Amino acid sequence: MNIGEGESLVDYDTGAALEAATDHAGEALLVCAEYTPEDFRLVYLSDRLQAEYDELDDIVEAGELFHHYGQLDFVGEDQFAEFYPTLSETQAFVTYTDFAIIGRVVGANEAFYFSVENGTEVTPLVDAVTEIVR
Repeated sequence: MNIGEGESLVDYDTGAALEAATDHAGEALLVCAEYTPEDFRLVYLSDRLQAEYDELDDIVEAGELFHHYGQLDFVGEDQFAEFYPTLSETQAFVTYTDFAIIGRVVGANEAFYFSVENGTEVTPLVDAVTEIVR
């Protein structure tokens, strides 16, 4: 289900980022969103994930919670530079959970969120999306 109708929040090509995610993850792709420090917009929701929620509003509510914490991604680059002085930039964050793998490719003030099924090879996915977002 592509639910990305409406005005984009970001300057990068969200459609190209979604296409890259789909090309690399295929049917393992669960959800994608674009986001900024102020807001987020769902751009893709798999049938599998949609079936696990009663209504789209429940998914948006979960997205709002993730977005609240996702705002930290925009200060994460500075934090990593403090911890690892040899770093010049942080491009993405990937989290492995018992449910899914969650990735966030982060630019200066805009980012792309994706979630894929466990076992999905995410490095090529992150690399492809990074070329578009950054």
